[in-house]
Amino acid sequence: SPAFPGVDPVAGEDGDIPFCGGLHGHGKVGYDGTVYIPKGHCGQPWLGISRDEGASWDRVQVASNGSADHEASVDVDKAGNIYYVYIGRDRLPYLVVSRDGGEKWSEPLMVGPPGIKEANIPSLDVGKPGHLAIAYYGSENSPHPCKGDEECPPDVYAKTTWNGYTTISADALS
Repeated sequence: SPAFPGVDPVAGEDGDIPFCGGLHGHGKVGYDGTVYIPKGHCGQPWLGISRDEGASWDRVQVASNGSADHEASVDVDKAGNIYYVYIGRDRLPYLVVSRDGGEKWSEPLMVGPPGIKEANIPSLDVGKPGHLAIAYYGSENSPHPCKGDEECPPDVYAKTTWNGYTTISADALS
């Protein structure tokens, strides 16, 4: 079964049934066989968790500061800590961590460097507990003119430069 429906009555507000799309980030299988699918879903960061090889899914919202799009990344260490990186509504990269299988999540931590105005396409890799690397594209001169799902005119970004960034932590659990 799919981890996330394209049309999601549960995610709607005020009786609206939003079309949230079917795209999601790259999945990960933990050391215990649990499957994780990250997704910016209906404007918020979510995680699909399956403990039965995708036959059924638990969906958990990992933060409430918004999600710019479907791109997100997840990884799990040998101790079972779940790390989730996404691009927030403000278009900056955020990290949240769960130490209890996805029941509770840390507060979102912006993990980009000073001066970054916009980021996209995050990817996460975890080593031993607390050790991680996050790679993403970022811009220090992005005009960042559009809000939410608004379409930006193509020429607005004509002079924007994009760079590759890596954020590394040897103690992401604290």
